[in-house]
Amino acid sequence: MEVWLDVVGWEGVYETSSFGRVRRVEGGQGARAGAILIPRPGNKGYLRVALCKDGCPRDYRIHILVCRTFHGPPVQYINKSGDVRWQEVRHLDGDDVNYASVNLCWGTSVENSDDSLMHGTRSRGEEHGLLVRGEKHHNSKLTEHEVREIKADHRPTIAVAKDYGVSAAHIRLIKRGKTWAWLSDVRNKTRHVVAHEGEYA
Repeated sequence: MEVWLDVVGWEGVYETSSFGRVRRVEGGQGARAGAILIPRPGNKGYLRVALCKDGCPRDYRIHILVCRTFHGPPVQYINKSGDVRWQEVRHLDGDDVNYASVNLCWGTSVENSDDSLMHGTRSRGEEHGLLVRGEKHHNSKLTEHEVREIKADHRPTIAVAKDYGVSAAHIRLIKRGKTWAWLSDVRNKTRHVVAHEGEYA
């Protein structure tokens, strides 16, 4: 079931849903109450929507709106270098345009990098001269051989996912070259966005 909650800071004006959609609550200035906002690509490929109050529009990245609404604001942490950083939005399935609330959470830059390596969407990540990605990553559920089999498997996605013990979404990402892209020489750079306290953009 899709759950709608007020966008923090825009209560009574806009809501975002657990499916990653954004809608206007109140009408006015040509806007229809209940209208679903149409997202558009922003910089770095992330989808954005424009929220407007008192005639002043402002762009926001949808995944940050959703993450703040359903998981609260990001918090600061101290990294290994002793620097104070804000948490980043993590996309748990490796798909950076899947904005469902269950697919998003706050995390550190290290956790984001680990996600990228686990999903095979990042070709960087060398440690002591060794590349840690794909099946070499400690969280990997698949081997390179299995991924190649999946890419060549033309059965329904759900059937393939069941056989390999992963989600259907994971299978779709593999087939689209969004994860494990380096196995087929498909270039796909993982992107992460840092959301600072008090701002969405």
